Amino acid sequence: MGYAGLLCSVLPLATIASTSQETPAYESADQQAQEVIVTANRMSQPLNETLAASTVFTLEDIEASQALSLFDLLSGSPGIQMARTGGQGTQTSLFMRGTNSDHTLILIDGVKANTASEGFARLENIPVAQIERIEVVRGPQSSLYGADAIGGVIQIFTKQAVNRSVEPGMNGSVSVAAGTESTFNTNGSISTRINNTSLSLNVAHHETDGIRPIHTPTPSARRSAYDSDAADVSIAHEFTGGATLRGGYYWTESELVYDGGINNSDAQTANIGLSLPVTEQWQSDVQLARAGTHQPEL
Repeated sequence: MGYAGLLCSVLPLATIASTSQETPAYESADQQAQEVIVTANRMSQPLNETLAASTVFTLEDIEASQALSLFDLLSGSPGIQMARTGGQGTQTSLFMRGTNSDHTLILIDGVKANTASEGFARLENIPVAQIERIEVVRGPQSSLYGADAIGGVIQIFTKQAVNRSVEPGMNGSVSVAAGTESTFNTNGSISTRINNTSLSLNVAHHETDGIRPIHTPTPSARRSAYDSDAADVSIAHEFTGGATLRGGYYWTESELVYDGGINNSDAQTANIGLSLPVTEQWQSDVQLARAGTHQPEL
């Protein structure tokens, strides 16, 4: 069992409210001038003004891709090579600009997802259906994020209340999909806003009998069956004067059956933060977070 400790950060951010959706970096210069990215310099700035090579996946991009996993979604991104040891749910590794898989920092809503024991994040257990936006910054970012960001930084924004423009009243959606090999996928989300308070809940379930990792004359190899569940809940409240108090909890659990045994794993992240506008251009952000991963000993 490995648990990351508490993280408290006070960051001065030169920012203008950046809840607007971003669009792909290949669009026109006028469109890029209106896009905002926060990961490249830890502050909001137009995408076309960042020095680091960056790519942004918006919710529209993710839905249009029809990707079932981060492996599918990120495989075509410039400077990124993806590798997987088998079918769905097997270990997924990401290599950015030729660096090792543990040289790319993965953040989920600002919280480090790289495990303390392995050094890389369990990308195979992050449901695409719960992602609102992804910012990819390629190249060394150690001066901003530490030694884990030698290859770059990927920040995943989930569909938490603070990351979305939640409409008044109750809003929700449900999607169900099925496929061969007894594959079943379902996702649900619900959100509401009451005055200046926004709440959001998202759940996801995926299961499949998988495929045999090798082909043999006799069906001796076990199928790589995979089952995963994930959920996140969040709340955000905006006070008079522009200050925002937010909190969120993200949980995922999975089981993978393979030749030689069963791999169970679960991970949780919890965070609470406060954003305080100092001036029209400057904002101070305080966040307290805890991330934990658990894998039974073999």
